[in-house]
Amino acid sequence: MHKTMFLLVVFACGMVYAASTCSYDGYRQACQHCSFDQYGTMNQTCYEGYQANAQVCVGAAYPNLATQHLLGGCPAVDSCVSNLQLCKNLRTTGNDSEDCLYGEIDSCFREADACAALADKNCSSVDKTNGTGEVLNYFNDMCSWISIVLLLGVFAAYAEHRHSG
Repeated sequence: MHKTMFLLVVFACGMVYAASTCSYDGYRQACQHCSFDQYGTMNQTCYEGYQANAQVCVGAAYPNLATQHLLGGCPAVDSCVSNLQLCKNLRTTGNDSEDCLYGEIDSCFREADACAALADKNCSSVDKTNGTGEVLNYFNDMCSWISIVLLLGVFAAYAEHRHSG
């Protein structure tokens, strides 16, 4: 039972740290899986589905940020969304198919991911001072410690394997 619980926590923590490319991954998946019409326009419903998944991913990656934003805090999130839209407007060719293959829009989504990480850091530091979201901050801290313990365990197992072999 304890092993199962530990694995679930490790899995959840892994999702938090692996999700830092949510926006970019969502865009790339839409480019790979959505259909395009004869003019190169991506199926909007399909695209919106992948973008909704990306938003859920960001919420899972930065639960404190998501909570603060839902409560009307952390206006940096709105800036990230606005900056993404502006970047896409400036870098699009007007042909989604070409943008997926050759466009500079990829960088817009990478910038959005970096913006979300920075917004989370800034909002989390404010949140820690006012006491809301204690459980989420505890979870993030716990994930950091679990990551360190896992790395030490991997190094110890590797050293033991090398020593015995």
